[in-house]
Amino acid sequence: MLELIGQKLPVTIQLAVMAMFFAMIIGIPIGILAAVKKNTWIDYTANIIALSGLSIPNFWLGIMLILLVSVQLGWLPASGYESIFVDPVRSIETMIMPAFVLGNALAATLMRHTRSAMVAVLSSDYIRTARAKGFLPGQSSCRTASAMRFCRSSRYSRCSSANCSPVRF
Repeated sequence: MLELIGQKLPVTIQLAVMAMFFAMIIGIPIGILAAVKKNTWIDYTANIIALSGLSIPNFWLGIMLILLVSVQLGWLPASGYESIFVDPVRSIETMIMPAFVLGNALAATLMRHTRSAMVAVLSSDYIRTARAKGFLPGQSSCRTASAMRFCRSSRYSRCSSANCSPVRF
């Protein structure tokens, strides 16, 4: 029993890590973009993508990707597994589609949560105050909002972090 778990655990870990990677690469940037472009076609498109990511069953998406990417286009193998320690390139090729399918629903959830959090930050008092004191609307991006959120609890004009620039009002 433990031998079987030992054989299957590396595959499971690799699949989970790659699925989380796909979820973060897709969900966070699109969520930020949707929040910055709130109530535009970009926001509505991101919401449609998130809704379809939550609505489409994983088994159906997997079958459709196999038919399109493997059978029709021939880009990736339809099945199989190769250990990452034996052939890393082949291992990644065989894991891309399953990881994407598993990360799809998580990406949709992450996109919605990221958008919600960014909308809350961008509509908070310290961002409005910064805009009123001369920040251009284009400057209140993710980095600026995060830096100001980190800095607002500090009574100093500079943050204690090396990545945070001075905030002067």
